[in-house]
Amino acid sequence: MLFGDRVDAGVLAADGDSSRVLLDAAAYADLISLAQRIGINQT
Repeated sequence: MLFGDRVDAGVLAADGDSSRVLLDAAAYADLISLAQRIGINQT
């Protein structure tokens, strides 16, 4: 569940191929930075 009941079904859709974020150092760093900015603790 990404946004609970705040986003209607069908609003979000995939746009392109999936990627292996763990193999893309820049994308992984951006993801960790975003998580820190929005208050997610990585353990």
